Amino acid sequence: MEQGMGRSYYLNENGKEITQWFFGVGKFMTSADSFFQQTPSLYNLEVLENSIVYCIPKEDLDLLFAKYHKMEKLGRLVTTEMLTKMVNKLNALQFQTAKERYDYMLAEFPDISHQVPLGHIASYLGMTQETLSRIRKGDARK
Repeated sequence: MEQGMGRSYYLNENGKEITQWFFGVGKFMTSADSFFQQTPSLYNLEVLENSIVYCIPKEDLDLLFAKYHKMEKLGRLVTTEMLTKMVNKLNALQFQTAKERYDYMLAEFPDISHQVPLGHIASYLGMTQETLSRIRKGDARK
């Protein structure tokens, strides 16, 4: 993503959208399991604002990996970064307070509250909009 912000989300059993991840500038916006396995995904991708996004078919990426060692290394580094961030998010949801998760998200996406509806942010953090509002009001008082 060269410019803009996107997200991946799924629909829960009640049909409510739950944001799984945000993609900002310089990040790869993909449903990795679907892309690499070439299978349908449970996740939807959505661009949240005017954006510049580039795409590459898996076959072309595989050719670049096969032909250029530096591209293969880049792919490994990007994959490692994505896996690490996903594990960090899972750990945050399991072991951190709502406030700690909010602070972690702001460190990862400093301008997110100006780019993304609060409902998306709340679902990403695994909390209600009311809880998110209370946390944000507490931050505003400081």
